[in-house]
Amino acid sequence: MEKTKKVIVKSGHEITVNVSEEACAKLGVKPDEELIDPYGTKCTVIGVAPCNSTGEHIGDHDVVWFKNESGDVVRYSSKPKDVNLREVGFRRVGELEAKQKELAENGGRKIEMPDGQVVYVDVFDETCLKFGFKAGTKIEKGGIESLVLGVGPIPARHKTTGEDLLVGPEILFLETESGKIGLYSSDVDKLNLVEQGFRIVGEIKAKQEELENNGGVPAISVSGHPFFLDPSDEACESFGFKAGEEVYGPGGVYVVKGVGPSEVTSGFDCLWFQKPGNLEVQDLSDDYNKNQNLGDFFTLKSESDALQEKLKENGGVKVFAQDNHFYVDPNTVLCESLGGKPGEKVEHPYCPGAVLEIIGAAPKYEGRSGKMTLWGSCNKEIGKVCNLSVGEDEGSSIQAFAGSGGLGRMLFDFLLSKRRPF
Repeated sequence: MEKTKKVIVKSGHEITVNVSEEACAKLGVKPDEELIDPYGTKCTVIGVAPCNSTGEHIGDHDVVWFKNESGDVVRYSSKPKDVNLREVGFRRVGELEAKQKELAENGGRKIEMPDGQVVYVDVFDETCLKFGFKAGTKIEKGGIESLVLGVGPIPARHKTTGEDLLVGPEILFLETESGKIGLYSSDVDKLNLVEQGFRIVGEIKAKQEELENNGGVPAISVSGHPFFLDPSDEACESFGFKAGEEVYGPGGVYVVKGVGPSEVTSGFDCLWFQKPGNLEVQDLSDDYNKNQNLGDFFTLKSESDALQEKLKENGGVKVFAQDNHFYVDPNTVLCESLGGKPGEKVEHPYCPGAVLEIIGAAPKYEGRSGKMTLWGSCNKEIGKVCNLSVGEDEGSSIQAFAGSGGLGRMLFDFLLSKRRPF
């Protein structure tokens, strides 16, 4: 049964929080539980309430609200991935100290930090492989070699008392060739070092030598570095395409060349592309894609051309956006499956105060590639349209314009967060 109570938060707003054990357990905590936050200070769990309970436009997912040492009622984070406090480093009082005692007595590795603080790290495979490698493995990234030592808490110092503390989520301890201890920490969904571009020492060099002698495709990166790509179906199809295929992607037409390391001499494997007429190849996947398949961003040119031709001949609406003309599909059923309908007015997802009128649906990038999304005309940019997709990490949703009947759902889509040529 849901139990609630009203509290006044730091901003002065009154919000209603769910204080039931069931609601709190979903986010890794208990009502009235005293915790140590990732910075080493105490806080007490109050309950669970939507992130935007104070009226901010930051998403309506549930988060934990708690009282900090100053007596203020606050949330830890507005990010959807940070809703579980256990995953982002909140610990019960005494928990880390008990774990350190256990490791000291049962095979943990003792590490002395430069300032003299002692930390015991877990060297067991089950723990270390969450980060992609076993303890004792030599790994490299960007020409820097390191030895995996183990997993443990973050050594820190209290900001007021100066005492040594152990805080936060588990991190990986590395030792560089010079003997320095390095701490590897990342977002909860990016713990695996393989996904961050770390490789076993010598692995990429050996693969490059193999490709040079066995059918690898010679390539030159945008920065002028020569290397070899794997054009095999086995390598390329895991990303959704084959070498030699023409695709539409963010920025135009590309030819798939093959698979190689994301940073040429280091990094995770990714698919490399070449613009027709260019000598250099580009890595357009940049961030590691756990599912690898790049169909959310790229579409075979033949398929995209066929869709455009079909829309041209069968009632598609010609529009102009992102420096291109293309056709959108005004089919009501298709549009409603994406959360809207032709003629509906919605708030512009990026331009406060602007209004978009939905025209139809088309792929996200230049209307030629990626996921299908809604497109609408803007009242402030006559003659141009834009897509209505919003980055999920922004915690945003498209809200129906007053009086238009409402979209009835959130429209989330993934964006390429950055593009870095090598």
